[in-house]
Amino acid sequence: MEKLHKDILSRLRKKIIDDLDVDNDIIQPLRNEYILTEDHIRKIYIGVSKEERAGKLLDILPLKCLFDAIVSDDEKDIIVKENYSEKNITVLYGEDVITETGVIKGIISNLQLSPDANTAMYVLDNKIIELISLKNGVIFKIFEEDKPIQFAKIIHRFNYNTILCKEENDDLKVCILNSKKIIHNTYVIDDEYIMIVMQNGIIALLCIRMNWRLISQIDLSNLFSSITFSCLSCNQKYLAILNELHHLILLYINYGNFYGSTTETEQFYHTYSFPQKAICCDISKNERYIAVGFESGQISIIDIQKWMEINRLFFHASPIIQLYWAPVTINVPILLSLTNDELIWWNVALTKTTKKNTRSRMGRSTSVPSFSSNSFWDLQVPNSRSIDAGVSEIQDEMISSTSNSNYTVNSVNRYWENKKGKNPERPELLTVVALPSSRDPKVCISPDFTKFVMVDMYGSVNTFKLIDESIN
Repeated sequence: MEKLHKDILSRLRKKIIDDLDVDNDIIQPLRNEYILTEDHIRKIYIGVSKEERAGKLLDILPLKCLFDAIVSDDEKDIIVKENYSEKNITVLYGEDVITETGVIKGIISNLQLSPDANTAMYVLDNKIIELISLKNGVIFKIFEEDKPIQFAKIIHRFNYNTILCKEENDDLKVCILNSKKIIHNTYVIDDEYIMIVMQNGIIALLCIRMNWRLISQIDLSNLFSSITFSCLSCNQKYLAILNELHHLILLYINYGNFYGSTTETEQFYHTYSFPQKAICCDISKNERYIAVGFESGQISIIDIQKWMEINRLFFHASPIIQLYWAPVTINVPILLSLTNDELIWWNVALTKTTKKNTRSRMGRSTSVPSFSSNSFWDLQVPNSRSIDAGVSEIQDEMISSTSNSNYTVNSVNRYWENKKGKNPERPELLTVVALPSSRDPKVCISPDFTKFVMVDMYGSVNTFKLIDESIN
């Protein structure tokens, strides 16, 4: 059977080669006429012989006509199909054309109808996902990816369409249509469930082993304006949410309540209001504290059990971009904070007062020692240069401090327990690292909280290893 298949394909190709040619810029004598671009014609005539020209034509022709359909038992079928020669897409109801797009520039792939027959989706140039309204033919761009799209599918669940898109780097993007439910973040729960936090306050739980079935969802949209940030606690007990109204909402996650009523679940939340814009937050690994970073550069520490602010950290003069608590194996509450120009390690337990003592965006306050003084380590990192040399300076400083204090760094926990800032008025401020200015900095952290990796805007990999465990 395989040999017969190959013979048929071989004879078919020979027939195409014998008959195929270009006349008045149109490929003939195929059943459909395909208008050629000047670029196509130039490529075709690179070949000398007719067989070579035919080979070029076969490369240019579409491999298949893209279409999708919803087929009815006794009613008219709905069909969406690509017209390669016209460079557009047509929607048919039975034999009647109900809508037709204008010219679509680019290569169309993965043409699909939504299950509710209101929308068609296609991938353009393998990087753009667009939708067509079947009512009027209007095209909407949903999103454009930097990397090739490997998988895209439109599904219909709970009265709204959802687009699932998988990129080359294995990222899965979810876009919910029709109801303005935009996905804010997703969390994996016990390797069995996916929790989806939507921008409007709806929280959904999907079961992975049941074909991503939506188990249940909680509608807290009456509590929230648009969500700007969220994070799940280490033990998956709390979900912290920030919104546009400067509110912090802490939701106690009782997974049994996902199967119950919304009214019952709404009892398990706290709210806290701030007078300024909150950018990000992080829940401590022991689930005792929440750190909230603000646009002003301040950091608020909230006690979860007391549900009150117990500390306010001042030093940064730029918006907080990232916060990260140390693991529970460290017995003191160590917090890392990141802005676009500096990285700081704090010991929250050493905070003396919440009195404001910060720096101006235009310069440093006289009440706070500058980086050039001996009160802080001065690590000014030049642009486009690895900061390994600067890191060694930090290590030498720490090692020297360790020796002078008559103890050795033989464990991470002991190190952080004994670590204090050099400024007696600000012992909670353990270490400050000045960074090259960056638009979107990010720090990745080892599980033991000893190694910190960043990449600057020029591509240099910067590694901080603050503890040299080889020293005894």
